[in-house]
Amino acid sequence: MCFKHIIYYKSEKMNKIKEILEKAKKDYEIQDDFKIIIKKLKLKGASISMGKRIIRLNEDLIHDSEIIVYLIYHELAHYKLHTRFHGYEFYKLLNSKLGEEKVKAIERKIHRKMYEMNHLSRIYGNGI
Repeated sequence: MCFKHIIYYKSEKMNKIKEILEKAKKDYEIQDDFKIIIKKLKLKGASISMGKRIIRLNEDLIHDSEIIVYLIYHELAHYKLHTRFHGYEFYKLLNSKLGEEKVKAIERKIHRKMYEMNHLSRIYGNGI
């Protein structure tokens, strides 16, 4: 793949992510703007800096639209509730937006992918 195609792929992917972010913000009735950063995260699918309004997505997980939707809704639930914890209110809100069974299924998919990536990196090194 040439460099031009890589840039196009990344811009297309980022446009899709921004589209999902805008829909999720509307669903949560959040007016604030967020910056999206895609990077390698060893132990997390995503994270949010609430004060800076930055959402970081694990680059190994953004190839699946269903996972992207989950990660964005998950991080915005933290923001909406002003918490970094995963308590009853957090899952009540997240499940109300995505559905409890879907949340559980996507979380299993994310855990499986994270396990595979961490297992492979231990075998082959971080150059994967």
